[in-house]
Amino acid sequence: MLRLTEIKLPLGHAENALPDAILQTLDITPAEMARFAVFKRSFDARKAVIMQVYIVDVTLASAALEAQLLATHAGNPHIFATPDMAYHPVGSAPANLPLRPVVVGFGPCGMFAALVLAQMGFKPIVLERGKTVRERTKDTWGLWRKGELNPDSNVQFGEGGAGTFSDGKLWSQITDPRHLTRKVLTEFVKAGAPDEILYVSKPHIGTFRLVGMIEKMRAEIEALGGEAIANTDSVATPEGGEAIVASAVEAFGTVDIVINNAGILRDKTFHNMTPELIDAVIDVHLRGAFYTTLPAYKIMREKNYGRIVNTTSNSGLLGNFGQSNYGAAKLGLVGFTRVLANEGAKRNIKVNAIAPVAKTRMTEELFGAAGDLMAPEAISPTVAWLAHEDVPVSGEVFSVAGGYVARYFIGLTEGWFSPGHTVEDVRDNFEAIRDDSNYDIFADPSGELMKLMGLLSPSED
Repeated sequence: MLRLTEIKLPLGHAENALPDAILQTLDITPAEMARFAVFKRSFDARKAVIMQVYIVDVTLASAALEAQLLATHAGNPHIFATPDMAYHPVGSAPANLPLRPVVVGFGPCGMFAALVLAQMGFKPIVLERGKTVRERTKDTWGLWRKGELNPDSNVQFGEGGAGTFSDGKLWSQITDPRHLTRKVLTEFVKAGAPDEILYVSKPHIGTFRLVGMIEKMRAEIEALGGEAIANTDSVATPEGGEAIVASAVEAFGTVDIVINNAGILRDKTFHNMTPELIDAVIDVHLRGAFYTTLPAYKIMREKNYGRIVNTTSNSGLLGNFGQSNYGAAKLGLVGFTRVLANEGAKRNIKVNAIAPVAKTRMTEELFGAAGDLMAPEAISPTVAWLAHEDVPVSGEVFSVAGGYVARYFIGLTEGWFSPGHTVEDVRDNFEAIRDDSNYDIFADPSGELMKLMGLLSPSED
């Protein structure tokens, strides 16, 4: 299959104009073209005559002709082999599945995480605080028509997430070089979205169509062995965390995996920060992880097995302007991950964290068009591996974004040692103190203590 780009035709062109342009571009006959499909359609309105701009994929009558045309047009940036756009799962579940992952939250990220896990055979358990999307619809209409707000069921949260009742506007994912986000568009079409979202440059699903689509996607997850449990308890309270885990145990008998992914943003520069903005973020991100993990962790200790994946952020690891509350909560989760990894080591409980960079409704205003390269489903393979029984590490943090995975680590420089030093000594040796050409990575504080004892202990010489 060949991909042709930059085919420009006048607005309102005849139906046969596009196939004729393809034949002319490739210099082939109609019999030599088996079929074609539009990959993208956009508009160029920079001049007086508005043009439609197409990218098309062309299937030829024979493989030999395709090879010949590729050779003829070698070097032409507008004619090349169509890239592989299929989604390739990171793996598949064993036939006799011993463990099942738990996905907390059925917003966009949770929905696609559960869907991909289900398609790989892992039969995920989905816990959602809010009501089902159909019940949310009734409550939302109650707000819009009667002004009656249900704090536990509204536009902001519940099955489908905060954008469920939007007009279904999507960012085009055409610029994604690995075509990972085409998986999202394909699943939307399977669930009832119009086919044109696969190729129009600024696609819209359409107002209120998302409700039925979310139900169909949940139905597919359930048909593949996954299960969804609605739970209206909040992760931000001890009682809520207990109730969420109790719901899972009641339905499935135990808990093997916990993925802490609940999150909100309340951004303000520090001098404008208020106690309410601090508490809201700490409650959901940090306390929420504590309160949900604690009852599950006790079960894991009893059975000598468990996998926990926390969601931190580079806003905490590196610091981000206007996010002092969020950054503090997210770096707190790194400490939580490290401590729990040490405490759970003897019980085969492995705890790791991801620092994802992905385009969601919470982040799309931050990323703008660059978010097209960072689809949420590109995070799922790393989470699935960290939740796997064979994962070899614990207490580690991984940056994950758009197909990129890397490890964050905490290193201690070689430093500088001089007993009885003065302020001026620190000033004069500051570059040596900060020199990161050599560093140590410790699993826990004992490593640093041993290093300090080696420096401080009197020499036998």
